[in-house]
Amino acid sequence: QELPHEEAEPGEQEPEGPSFPAGIYVLLRPTFVSPAADIFAPDDDELIAELEEGEEIEIVEVEDFPEEERVRGRILDPDGWVTLMNTATGTVWASLK
Repeated sequence: QELPHEEAEPGEQEPEGPSFPAGIYVLLRPTFVSPAADIFAPDDDELIAELEEGEEIEIVEVEDFPEEERVRGRILDPDGWVTLMNTATGTVWASLK
């Protein structure tokens, strides 16, 4: 017997992913900081910083970009935006501490 909401069949509504409240997060994988929420792959001259796995960041704002299949978070130090989750693959870049 199948459990409800176990896996969505193609064409069905995907279950909502995890939410990302403001707070302190630990990076689960390396990531880059871009100057705007909608810049997903910054050029070298747009790149603010590269952060390493295990670093702590403070998320102060979260934006969902369903068309780009990304959830993005704004940090203050350094000031910019990071990807928190790829909603297509379920890959998560940061975990609430």
